[in-house]
Amino acid sequence: MGQGGGFRRPGEEAGTMKCVERVLLGALLAGVVVSGCHGGEGGVRQEREGLSVLTQRDRLYDVQFVGDQVYVVGFPGIILRSEDRGETFAVQGGGQEEALYAVDFVDDKRGFIVGGDGLLLSTTDGGGSWVRVSTGVKEPLFDLDFIDEREGWLVGNFGMILHTADGGRTFERQTVKGEDGEEEEEEGEEEGFDRLLNGVSFLDGLRGWIVGESGTILETRDGGKTWEARDSGEWAPLYSVLFVDSGHGFVAGSEGALLWTGDGGESWERVETGTSEHLFRLGRGGDVVYAVGRRGVMLAVALGKGGEGEVVPGEVRRVDLGVYQWLSSVGFGAEGRGVVVGGQGLVLNTSDGGATWSRPGR
Repeated sequence: MGQGGGFRRPGEEAGTMKCVERVLLGALLAGVVVSGCHGGEGGVRQEREGLSVLTQRDRLYDVQFVGDQVYVVGFPGIILRSEDRGETFAVQGGGQEEALYAVDFVDDKRGFIVGGDGLLLSTTDGGGSWVRVSTGVKEPLFDLDFIDEREGWLVGNFGMILHTADGGRTFERQTVKGEDGEEEEEEGEEEGFDRLLNGVSFLDGLRGWIVGESGTILETRDGGKTWEARDSGEWAPLYSVLFVDSGHGFVAGSEGALLWTGDGGESWERVETGTSEHLFRLGRGGDVVYAVGRRGVMLAVALGKGGEGEVVPGEVRRVDLGVYQWLSSVGFGAEGRGVVVGGQGLVLNTSDGGATWSRPGR
């Protein structure tokens, strides 16, 4: 995922019938760049069904299960929905060409999507229709977390933290405490907090975490009225945060970084992963936490119990998917069903809790 200091997610400059250079997933920090043209495919996307619409130039960034429904979003303007837990997919029309980076449904009808240029889309009919919601910003938004249909947080470029308490009708910019305990300057002022923020996760209306570039981990215990930095021990970008309960959580990031906390985020320690590939997103299936990333890497960490019944991470196991595209997101539903998505229009699903993976329809 991109950085304000030169790294950028793909699709931020997308235009009809225009060839542009784009950095693959921004988080491919090795600087892999491809040239591609997406010429007027928007109409075709609305007429064709399912995964047959995807090409190797498409990039899928996020997946979420909502009961038997599965939603996938990506670039350019891709919204897919499955009604059978990932066996088949149909195209939904969002009317956008921007990159769509993350999706979050609060129930089977109401959901939100964030993307480039400050984009926020919302639906109240399970994705049958999507409407653009004004966020008041033009910076790309990379992740979101809504705890219900009214209250949510969006994060993105240049330290962007937006909070809504009315379902997106209005937004408030939240700020970060500096080392002296004072709030950082607002955007545009010389000493402002401007680190790119990649991931956000809330347990409830009070406790939440944000991760981003330069090893950033931010924590709030008052719904974002104050955000305080936690020492991650990392210098490279962090991309995703997932808490399994109020005391135990993971963070994933560049160069195989997988961090673990057993004290509610007060301190973090690195888990040995055996890989130096960037890890872009975390997901949970039962008692297993998965991390997916560059070059087809998927890691599985079983959650166990320590001597006093505390949750502890088990040994990290690498899952061989037989693919080499970057993987950007993984999601799980009931009865062992799961979906992973990534570069070149990749979609894989599982029906056995992640033991085996295959392309839908096979």
